[in-house]
Amino acid sequence: MDFTSYAKGAISTRTMALTASVFIGVVGIATVSAGEAHAAGRFFKCSTEKSIAGRSVTSKCVVASGVGGKTASQHRAKADCDMIRGANSAHDIRVVVHGPWKPLGTPSKVTCPIRSTLVMGYSETK
Repeated sequence: MDFTSYAKGAISTRTMALTASVFIGVVGIATVSAGEAHAAGRFFKCSTEKSIAGRSVTSKCVVASGVGGKTASQHRAKADCDMIRGANSAHDIRVVVHGPWKPLGTPSKVTCPIRSTLVMGYSETK
């Protein structure tokens, strides 16, 4: 037996063992990260609605069936409001108002203060 045929056999065996260990490692990592994502929270879809009067925002987040995306367990409504201040020299001040944290499936509502208008409404999750 010459040295070159012995070396070729050792290299191919080592390559096969390395390929198998890398494949097993990748499969193991994929199953761990998928389990952690489901344990952290539930997948969700959110929508916000502006009231007819234009001063309040309602956030509705529901559990979404499917894989992928962000996970959350609670949500709340958030409103950016322009508040008018001053009698003689009126000026606007931007105020951010947060609603209460609610579990997914129940709506969260927030209303802008008196003498203010709603600029934008959001949904926050955690």
